[in-house]
Amino acid sequence: MTIDELIAELANVREAFEFRLTPHMGAAPERRARPRLRLRGVSKTGADGLLFEPIGAVCFARMGHAYGEDYWVEAAASIGLPLHDARDVIAAANDLTWRTVNDQRAPDPYKEMLRTRLILAAGLA
Repeated sequence: MTIDELIAELANVREAFEFRLTPHMGAAPERRARPRLRLRGVSKTGADGLLFEPIGAVCFARMGHAYGEDYWVEAAASIGLPLHDARDVIAAANDLTWRTVNDQRAPDPYKEMLRTRLILAAGLA
């Protein structure tokens, strides 16, 4: 599976999920002026309130395997999405769209574009 196929499949299955952008609720306090918003969904038809990231949502809809949001590597393997592509999808879904350029942090245009496409496919824009 390619990233384009994953995004197309996400758009096809989005009605089976309630997607939203949620702040990360980690142990460390938020120091950013604008909190990172992660793309997550809850299945409307099962999985007992389990949170899915985009790869896990497609895996659940396609294969019936319910991997939680922290098990995206396993979900990617189940649907045949290469690990290097899965990392980019998760970074974009988790609002981690920066890269290092000349010892400075700068926006990564590819991951920003990927995040926009994921949000559109999930029906949030």
